[in-house]
Amino acid sequence: MINKPTIAISRCLSGDRVRYDGREKKHAYVNNTLSKYFQLISICPEVEIGLSVPRPPMHLVRKNQSLHAVGVQDASKDFTGRLIQHAESLLPRLSSIDAYIFKARSPSCGVYSTPVDAEDALSSGIFANHVMRLIPDLPVIDEPLLDDVNLRDQFLEATYCYSAWRQMSLDALANKKQNMIETYGMRWSLRTGLSLQYLDNVEAEEFQTVFFQGLKTYLPLDQRVRRISESLRSNAIKVNAELDRRLNNISSETNCVQSNLVALLSSLEQQNALKMSADESDLRLANG
Repeated sequence: MINKPTIAISRCLSGDRVRYDGREKKHAYVNNTLSKYFQLISICPEVEIGLSVPRPPMHLVRKNQSLHAVGVQDASKDFTGRLIQHAESLLPRLSSIDAYIFKARSPSCGVYSTPVDAEDALSSGIFANHVMRLIPDLPVIDEPLLDDVNLRDQFLEATYCYSAWRQMSLDALANKKQNMIETYGMRWSLRTGLSLQYLDNVEAEEFQTVFFQGLKTYLPLDQRVRRISESLRSNAIKVNAELDRRLNNISSETNCVQSNLVALLSSLEQQNALKMSADESDLRLANG
């Protein structure tokens, strides 16, 4: 039995007033719906590294080709190293979660949505980016995408699959791979447009990465429909081949049954003829 999946969320999304300005960003769907079906744990890396509430804001800037989270008013205050170290210290705790919902546009927690100062570009927050490096197959999203039913559905599908994989007690990777293909393989195929045969051919050691990277790309509805169509076409070849094989087996089995019936009928006819001959002999002896 699979336990209720666990999702980490940015703490401000739960309604706690931990943002730099002392406000909260309570998210209705997370608190009113997801909380019924998932175990939620709240994390605010900025507070957990010792920053106060409220506190001066920070933003992302590029220094020597790498991104840093520094104070908006005082750029000498660089929080990058502390946020990275905190992500690493949380790894034992994060290893038991099945997904992460981050706060969008945050210099610590955004997922490909945080503005970079003096650049026309978006990136991920320092903490979120390092979490994704530490656990590359973990399903992640930031909260505005949850308002899109299509994208939310794909995130939750990936979360349930990741939870099933993480909780499997099978020792051998090959066994876990086969179990996942049998249970969730078609979901992966419909998302990626690739055939189940492709997934069968993936080495057991590479299976986790291939499977979950395929589920981590959340597609717009039109692209998702296109992938579903591609999946059905690619799998139809395998299905048709399997149907042909089974029909051939049925045909062979039918021919075998027919041959056995003919032999049985022939045997019965011979036995009946012998019995009639014996009966006629008995009748002649009785009349003689």
